[in-house]
Amino acid sequence: FIITSILCYLEIQSFQTSFDVDPVPRTGKEMRLVFLQVLLACNLSRAISLSIEIPLWSYGYCPSSWGCTLVHMIPNLPFLTAYSLLALFWAQLALSITNQHNSSLAPLFKKWNIILYS
Repeated sequence: FIITSILCYLEIQSFQTSFDVDPVPRTGKEMRLVFLQVLLACNLSRAISLSIEIPLWSYGYCPSSWGCTLVHMIPNLPFLTAYSLLALFWAQLALSITNQHNSSLAPLFKKWNIILYS
């Protein structure tokens, strides 16, 4: 997870420089940047949770303790956000191919994540 986080960070940095070179707004580039940022958060949260979960297992607190379950489940939320962002991308792509207007997809994605994290 740490290696993937480093690769995501390096890709984000190279993407930031490409935004500086080409200031024309492009939805695909913005979507890719957001996806990389969410993927970075996912991998970092999984690495942190594993570093907490391994000692809990060695002391015998897992799998029966509520804290161990919470530490194990928290990184699943950013991964769910990443997959819903990927589904949003494919939905926008499908609608753009059929020349339909897709203004309700991004608010739907935001509402879903608000419900997820509340």
